[in-house]
Amino acid sequence: MYHACGIVQDMHKYLRAIGFSEIQQKNDAKELIEDIILRPSYYNQYAYDKEASLHQCDKYYDANLGITILGEWNDNEMPEVDYMAPFLLSEDITTVAPVEVEPLSDREGFLGLCEDNRVEISLIFNVQNVVEVKKELEKKEQEKSETSVSLFGLSLGGTILFPVTKNKDQIENSKKQTANRNNLVALARKGDEQAMESLTLSDIDTYTDIARRIVKEDVFSLVDSYFMPYGIETDKYSVLGEILEYSVITNPITDEELYKLRVSCSDIEFDICMKKEDLLGEPEAGRRFKGNIWLQGVINF
Repeated sequence: MYHACGIVQDMHKYLRAIGFSEIQQKNDAKELIEDIILRPSYYNQYAYDKEASLHQCDKYYDANLGITILGEWNDNEMPEVDYMAPFLLSEDITTVAPVEVEPLSDREGFLGLCEDNRVEISLIFNVQNVVEVKKELEKKEQEKSETSVSLFGLSLGGTILFPVTKNKDQIENSKKQTANRNNLVALARKGDEQAMESLTLSDIDTYTDIARRIVKEDVFSLVDSYFMPYGIETDKYSVLGEILEYSVITNPITDEELYKLRVSCSDIEFDICMKKEDLLGEPEAGRRFKGNIWLQGVINF
């Protein structure tokens, strides 16, 4: 039913994170790909010209989990699958911030760049709604504009940590410090030199305090949340955040059990999905998740 060229790239290791851990080779996915193409839950296409077009077929296996397929074909040719990857959709808005997209060089697709003041780095994520974004870019020239983004992550391994104990005064003080820092970051991004200087002095004070306390305390009792780039791929992150809620879901095709975690990381809330056996420890609301994720997102138009 389809050409298999390009499938090597499609055999995404993160299929394991949504319960398809048995798919190891391209031949393992033939029936799955055929079913997605013939019976998609969502379909969209973008026509380059009269002879070629980009097709996106998404298959939902429950309300959130799914697999997306991208390929170029026309009515006179068999489908040629160029890309296949799992996703975890979220209806919640993660952030409203300036966003821009960059086309990928090795395949059809985009990386999204989002500047949220709660994180002092540009969040880079794999765009899930590729064809929709392509159509929007055709309507107008791209400009860095503020829009809403729904972020979600897939993980191949993580650990549960106990929370850092804080009293009410410490919690309130932490919230005030975070709000003040977010304001300084927003001003610094606009070129405010005084805000830049204040952030630099704050970082020096933080470094001095940690260097003093690390001698007698564990690092994860000093740092209760972080969002840091991981490895050489720009959309991979190492995260530490508080679990707000969690659920156990089952892939209806493979019967593999999964954890879906709602995590607050640097005040950003998003969902993470992973195979149950890949998580070390028992999740509970209030405990913390530490692990590496592949960050994905939907840009809402």
